[in-house]
Amino acid sequence: WVMNLDGSQQHQVSDRTGSAPAWDASGVRVTYTAISCTGAPGTFRTGVDGGAASEVVAPAACVTEEAPLVGYIMG
Repeated sequence: WVMNLDGSQQHQVSDRTGSAPAWDASGVRVTYTAISCTGAPGTFRTGVDGGAASEVVAPAACVTEEAPLVGYIMG
């Protein structure tokens, strides 16, 4: 979830459970760790507007696979 500093405009941005979220330099994406297609931790990226499936960044074996749907980012 993301929101304004005052707590308004809360909205979900991820389609899975994850941890260690980090904003990218542009401020329009969040990268985070979650379970990958191998069953081990992987790196995912999603836009802060929400609504789109997360993009698999790593491991390389999972980049062309659909990410498993398992919940939401927990910060």
